[in-house]
Amino acid sequence: MAVQSFLSAVEAGSVERVAAMVIESQLALLIGVEDSTGELMADLVDGGVPVGVARNFWEALSDSFEPFAGSDLTGWRIGSDRAVIVDGVTYVFVEIKHDLGSTELVAVETANGWVVDLMASFGHAFAPVFNHWLQTGPANEAIWGPVLADQETSIEMAIDRTDSDSVYQQDLDRFLESVIRLQPVKPE
Repeated sequence: MAVQSFLSAVEAGSVERVAAMVIESQLALLIGVEDSTGELMADLVDGGVPVGVARNFWEALSDSFEPFAGSDLTGWRIGSDRAVIVDGVTYVFVEIKHDLGSTELVAVETANGWVVDLMASFGHAFAPVFNHWLQTGPANEAIWGPVLADQETSIEMAIDRTDSDSVYQQDLDRFLESVIRLQPVKPE
């Protein structure tokens, strides 16, 4: 299963294995949002994520992102799952449990097999960062804009897995609205 392989790869620090278990454009977006100018995101979306940059991201994520922070990833157990099909694409919400609590990761079936959908899994935590970033009017929208616009369903999945009374809900709703505005206008 994609989630088990993902957790094992993150724990082992195998950036190459982790890269094979995620959607690279989503990784580029999550890393690139740290740069307020939009240049880094454009470079990562256009040229890919260098191994060293990806390694730093995964190390920081596993060290600081709740509920991963301070826990031994080997202690995580796969719990129940539920599938959602949107426009013919299957997303599976997989509960992962630890003695410290539980969370969900979202896997999606792609043409290359099952991978972890980073936007659906971690979007609730990154939504405030993206909202602030998008307000600054970062450069190079022609490069990163279409890739971010393609994340609509993943953000909807993040909303689906977030409690409606959660502090994250408003941020996710605002993020989704911004992403929808990035999409090209469809002819009527």
